[in-house]
Amino acid sequence: MKIYLSVLLFVFITGVSICQQKNIDSLFKELATAQEDTGKLKILNSLVENIFDDAVWPQYNDQMGTLSKQLMEGDNDDIKIIAKKYYAAYITNIGYMFDKHGNIPKAIEYYRQSLKIKEETGDKNGVADALNNIGNIYRGQGDTTRALDCYRKCLTIRIEINDSIGIANAYKSFGVIYRLQGNIPKSLENFEKSLKIHEQVGYKQGIADALLNVGGVYQLQGDLSKALECYQKSLDINIGISAKEGMVNSLNDIGNVFYEKNDLNNALKYGKQALDLSKKLGYPQPIRNSAELLKKIYKAQKQYAPALEMYELSITMRDSINNETTRKATIDQQLEFEFEKKEALMKAEQGKKDALAEEEIKKQKIIRNSMAGGAVIFSLSAFLIFQFYKRKRNAEMQHKIIDSRMRAINAQMNPHFIFNCMHSIQSLISKKDMANADSCLARFAKLIRKVLDNSTHKEITLEDDLETLNDYVELEKLRMEYPLSYKVNIAENVNPCEILIPPLLMQPLVENAIVHGLRPKEGPGEIIVDIKKPGKKLEITIADNGVGRKTDDEKNDKRKTYGVPLTKERLDYISAFNNIKSNYKSENFYNLENNISGTKVTLTIPLLN
Repeated sequence: MKIYLSVLLFVFITGVSICQQKNIDSLFKELATAQEDTGKLKILNSLVENIFDDAVWPQYNDQMGTLSKQLMEGDNDDIKIIAKKYYAAYITNIGYMFDKHGNIPKAIEYYRQSLKIKEETGDKNGVADALNNIGNIYRGQGDTTRALDCYRKCLTIRIEINDSIGIANAYKSFGVIYRLQGNIPKSLENFEKSLKIHEQVGYKQGIADALLNVGGVYQLQGDLSKALECYQKSLDINIGISAKEGMVNSLNDIGNVFYEKNDLNNALKYGKQALDLSKKLGYPQPIRNSAELLKKIYKAQKQYAPALEMYELSITMRDSINNETTRKATIDQQLEFEFEKKEALMKAEQGKKDALAEEEIKKQKIIRNSMAGGAVIFSLSAFLIFQFYKRKRNAEMQHKIIDSRMRAINAQMNPHFIFNCMHSIQSLISKKDMANADSCLARFAKLIRKVLDNSTHKEITLEDDLETLNDYVELEKLRMEYPLSYKVNIAENVNPCEILIPPLLMQPLVENAIVHGLRPKEGPGEIIVDIKKPGKKLEITIADNGVGRKTDDEKNDKRKTYGVPLTKERLDYISAFNNIKSNYKSENFYNLENNISGTKVTLTIPLLN
């Protein structure tokens, strides 16, 4: 009976392969007579999509890249747009290969290039594909926040263009994230949505992948019979469409179920098949999965020599996928890009300022010489003119001095802010909490980008400052011993998008509340930010339920606090520059037993916009 089924399966696979080969042969014939135009690009792209051998299809992808680049340099605008879309596909395929071989830095580099081109050409479907690829990279690096952001943007576009398969894939991505977060019901719900859509459109590859995901949830829930049923259906479909990578995944999953059932013979059979096929593919992740399965089986069978061999293979593949350089690649690239970009902009801005200053000096020199030359004849008039310009110049210089001082304070705030973020990351690393350290580093990269963007601005919107503040609090939550609740209340007459304030105005005060109010306290902490607009002033109140703050005379905290004094100084310069009074007030508040139950800091700033 087993021999009969094997023969039947061989005949079926052979028939499918012959049918696919006929389609590929037809494309080869078309390619042989095709002109060097967009029609040939279409044929080359079809070959790339239909040839599954990774040793073959890249050569046609290279031809597609070369031809599309040539056509992009032509004079016909319509052809240039089409060629640019195929060039984006060429770039995506390169990124795909780097991704499969575990070279994450190169993969994300090409995916980003592809996203940029697709945005320029208005290729919404292509933009969604690129966002999904980048989201997968972030997910693989453990950054579920950025991954979810990419997936949500992707789903929005898929729904807009009515792409059923794309929508199904988006639900699959959500299911994976929820599974990683431990939300099994939500994970199963999204995987089943994905499966249902794939079944409706008849997309076999999607059905096979969705069955693996649904089976995985059943396995987590301990329903091994349902899991095995899903995995077997997925394997049958993958065999039918000759999807080798899908076959490896199905074989591994079936082997794991048999291992959990303690059916070691069947587990070993499927594990060996998975490893043989994954080695032929040459992808690190499938090899690692197969090796880990076989290690468990051999260990259970007390075959320690092959178990050790599989363990060593698994470690080698793990290091290839998840070494330190790869793990930080996306963040390092982003930081390097943002710093270089900001440095270039700041140099250009400084060059403009220097030129203006030199021009101003020349202008003032001419005025002084003219006044000195006419002093003998028009002494009284010259004296009056001199006094007028002197007062004006002094006023202008005073404003420039105040403005320069405020910018210097802003610059001083940024290193202070960065220092505290780095301290948070260092604290997590010292605790060997690498997962949270990675997440913290990703948030830190996002904060660095915001701080750099705001560093050249004297003022930013209240909305931007609140967003930066929220990211800072999320960083601090990672190293708090007790839960930290953070809430922002904004009055109805306050529009955060229209109100301008100095950057990082609130962050030092919230930091002070956390460090000096909440960290010394045992139990959950709470910070509430209230923002009101009484008249033409902005009133910001930051309250915490910490241990309270001592007066300057009572302080014995050896930690030097830069943020609060700088904030007070900034308010003083705002008052001096605008000739309007700003105010800073800090006070403890007490409970019914007359014990300190927290601190409240109130900032009052004049609104000029």
